[in-house]
Amino acid sequence: MLKNKWILLLSSVLMFLACDKTSPTPLPEEVKTTILSPNDGTIFDKGDTINIKVDASVENWELHGYELYLYDTVSTDVLFSAAAHWHDGQARIDTFYVNEVTSHINARLEIRFFIDHLGNYKSEQRNLRLLPI
Repeated sequence: MLKNKWILLLSSVLMFLACDKTSPTPLPEEVKTTILSPNDGTIFDKGDTINIKVDASVENWELHGYELYLYDTVSTDVLFSAAAHWHDGQARIDTFYVNEVTSHINARLEIRFFIDHLGNYKSEQRNLRLLPI
């Protein structure tokens, strides 16, 4: 009986030591982001190109990708989306959307930079007006 307890204790210690020691999840505030364009509150006419340029960086750990959404703030319909997954301390988003709406839309651009594989992220937003003329 005592031998079984020692085997159980030894097994538990070995499993603990073999466990992957991961660093704590970084805080979203540690992600440095700069939205180069568009500016908050910009109005876009039909046919205008909305250039979306964003830089992000972190120190001592890696970003795990991004998701980007341009959506109608009333209906929540997504007008444009993009995503990528990588492991790097720096990121640049450089994409665009051509405004083809058929009615006035108050839109929001939301960019989420993921800081782990558990779904934690830092979010940046811009409010835009999209016009059909």
